[in-house]
Amino acid sequence: MKYDGAEWKNATEKQTLTYTWYMQDKDGKEITFEKSGKVIYLSAKDIDSLVTLQCDVSKG
Repeated sequence: MKYDGAEWKNATEKQTLTYTWYMQDKDGKEITFEKSGKVIYLSAKDIDSLVTLQCDVSKG
């Protein structure tokens, strides 16, 4: 879905990129993280204290 400024409409664009997300804790250790896609949503339960997120974008 996408918002055109007045209402939500079905998105017609085709996704041509792959978004791979990684999470590291405050000490730089990788944390299991299973979110994917262009946009992700986090909540307080996703973060213990301080984290770093990395997103690799590739054509695929």
